[in-house]
Amino acid sequence: MFKFRDMTIGKKVGLGFGVTTLILMGVVLLTIKQVKTMEIITKRVVELRTPTAHASLMMLNGMNHSLASLRGWIILGDPKFQMERSIAWKEQINPSLQQMHRLAPNWTDVENKSRLQSIEEEINNFKKVQQKIEDIAQTPENSPAQKILFAQAEPLEKSIVATVSKMIKQEMKGSKSSQNKLLVEILANIETTTSLTLERADEFLLSGKQEFKKESLENWKQNSAHMHVL
Repeated sequence: MFKFRDMTIGKKVGLGFGVTTLILMGVVLLTIKQVKTMEIITKRVVELRTPTAHASLMMLNGMNHSLASLRGWIILGDPKFQMERSIAWKEQINPSLQQMHRLAPNWTDVENKSRLQSIEEEINNFKKVQQKIEDIAQTPENSPAQKILFAQAEPLEKSIVATVSKMIKQEMKGSKSSQNKLLVEILANIETTTSLTLERADEFLLSGKQEFKKESLENWKQNSAHMHVL
């Protein structure tokens, strides 16, 4: 039976060194294993996780960029916003989506791959909707009120003003009686209030300020009163 106390000092020392060596070897092997595990994790973070996160962030920034550009086009109608939206898709959204497709085969979570397909479908719909909005934003169909103003009200206003102007000229050629002068004055008021009514309506449509709507209605009320007198 093995008894440590019966061993010679030399054997005890040798056994001690042997045990220490085995322990050190175990520690070294465990360290090497942990280092390899750390290398795998680091490689996954550097080559997979970080690029995926970066692509996601770039896609989000691109979508915000495209929306901001679309708003600018809708409000101001400046073609530079169309160019900005195109750049957002070309340089941010599309490259980030392509990057995700390259990284997807190495993703460990299978659900993320299905999520990517769902996201791609939503992005395609998002792009189509943006294009529809851009196409219609600066057309008359996007503003029915302005379409009516320019296509119907404005031609009528020009016709009315032209007719009243002819009437004024005809009356001014006639007698200079007080009744004739009053008639010319009324016609001139009708001509003025008709023009002002449309001008204030146009300003209301462009600015949305209620004061212009109020002035337009007041001018129309005065116009109706003059017509009644006439």
